Amino acid sequence: MNLSFLEYDPGYVWFNADLLTDDSERSRFTSNTSFSMIVEQMMIERWNSSYSFEHYYHACAPIYCSYSVTERTKTFLGVIITLISIIGGLTIVLRLITAQLVELVFKVLERKVKNQQQDRVHLLDRIKINLRTLITFLFTTLMNMNMFPLRTFSSHIERTKAKYLGQLATRLYILLLIISFVILTIYTIIQPRILTKTYDKPSLNMYHRLLLNHEDTLQCPCSSISSTYDQFITIEPIFHQVCSSSFVADQWRMNVTAKLVLDLSIYSNKDYRRFLSAHLQLLKGLCELANQSMDDSINQFLSSFFVTIQLQSPTNFQDRINLIIEQSKSNALKTFTRLLSLLRAANHGNAIITAYGTNFEYIPSWYDSDVSTLITQPIIYDNNCSCALNASCTTQAVFIKSDLSLTVSINGFKMGCTPSESFLASTLECFYDSTCINLVQEYTSSFNNIDAKADPLVISPNSSQFLANTTIKDLVGVLFIEKWSTRINHAAYFKQCLPTSCSYNYIQKFSSIYMVTLLLGLYGGLSFVLKWICPTILSLVYKLYRLYKTRKNVIAPTLAIDIPAMNSTHEGSAIRHVGHWYLLCSIYSFLL
Repeated sequence: MNLSFLEYDPGYVWFNADLLTDDSERSRFTSNTSFSMIVEQMMIERWNSSYSFEHYYHACAPIYCSYSVTERTKTFLGVIITLISIIGGLTIVLRLITAQLVELVFKVLERKVKNQQQDRVHLLDRIKINLRTLITFLFTTLMNMNMFPLRTFSSHIERTKAKYLGQLATRLYILLLIISFVILTIYTIIQPRILTKTYDKPSLNMYHRLLLNHEDTLQCPCSSISSTYDQFITIEPIFHQVCSSSFVADQWRMNVTAKLVLDLSIYSNKDYRRFLSAHLQLLKGLCELANQSMDDSINQFLSSFFVTIQLQSPTNFQDRINLIIEQSKSNALKTFTRLLSLLRAANHGNAIITAYGTNFEYIPSWYDSDVSTLITQPIIYDNNCSCALNASCTTQAVFIKSDLSLTVSINGFKMGCTPSESFLASTLECFYDSTCINLVQEYTSSFNNIDAKADPLVISPNSSQFLANTTIKDLVGVLFIEKWSTRINHAAYFKQCLPTSCSYNYIQKFSSIYMVTLLLGLYGGLSFVLKWICPTILSLVYKLYRLYKTRKNVIAPTLAIDIPAMNSTHEGSAIRHVGHWYLLCSIYSFLL
């Protein structure tokens, strides 16, 4: 064959092709593997996969990392310490106020008895008197209160001085304690507390109640993080009515074309009777292929896994599943149309001559009748469209009478280079019109055949989203699917997830019980520290004051005059001045 071709065209340049290597180490296909099997494997020898967690980490770019530790807020030792602190605080507080409260109550009751005898005194005046008495009593009590025994101060200090220093230390103690309590109270009120509440093994109803009130912070970790979609999703495509009509049934096609001549060549190349059977078979094949493709795509999707670490809320779950379903639909449509486009391109690119003789025709050789070479030329259709350049050239489909005297157009159908391309350019308008269906039956001599009768398709916006003049190509582009019937069951997903617990965070800005408990717990420690600090500070200040006075008297002896010995009144006055000076300094330092 090569020699004969070289003799016919000796100017053709040949090249040597290298043989394939039959090596089991380099290829998993043996030399006798069928080509169909290799194509089924997409001609892939092996997959070389590589992954990098570092690249994934950079792509994820986490904002923060956190982990949870379940532990008790108080250990046994912490509970004991807290109880001791609270008991100590309550003991000291009650010791301070119990006697004063009892004395105050008795005084109020005695005054109440006297006031009852004075009917002329107005109620408002009595309230003012009681308040004035209470304030005077509290002031006198605080001024004379001494929490520190005489032994607290040095034994070299007189009893009167030690008593007054104890009163000053008590006032300083109360002042510092009040300031500390005010600061802690303000901090407790301002500082929010983030608390977490957890429910173990919640039911679906409980989850919905929690979700209603704490949707933003509710977290429910799944005990099973993956489950197949078919556990909680059902998907059913609703196809175009033509795919379930009589027009795709083999029996109807056979009844309609039963009286056509088997040798279609006796009909004119422009007679639609040559295309009718092919178009009906193609319509059935496309419907079946669309149905099968969608079943495979749906089964593949439903058998894949839905992975979630946390239970998704119904809204997020619905949105996420709908997005995944839409992606799966889009991928299925793209895959189908891509394969169909590949077949169409292969048929046109290889210039395969159809058996109907509608894309190319043979012409005799014009230069040498002895050469057994057949020469073809493309057929030209409407708008000077050549089948050699465009496979989708078409013309209006018509029935032609045997005497070629009359042509009758068939609404919607086209004829062209190939039956497949012309059918893709056609519409189903004829199948919506009973008159057009009767015309087809008339020209196929099946009008009187009861089995060849068919009901026309229904034109209704409620039954179809497609118009009657929608092309078959557009219908194939969506796989003849009118709409999708999708049911998503969040309750079934909840059972698959089966959360071990649900927890939510909430901010507690103020809790009176927590504040009182905290202050009572801290009171014991504050009281102990202040009882040690206050006398020490006053003793140190008093010593510094005495040292300052002593040095002042020594530095200026020429100016010294006889000063009578300081009696207890003068010393008390000096101590009082020291105490007042220190209190002012203490208040100023705390304000800073």
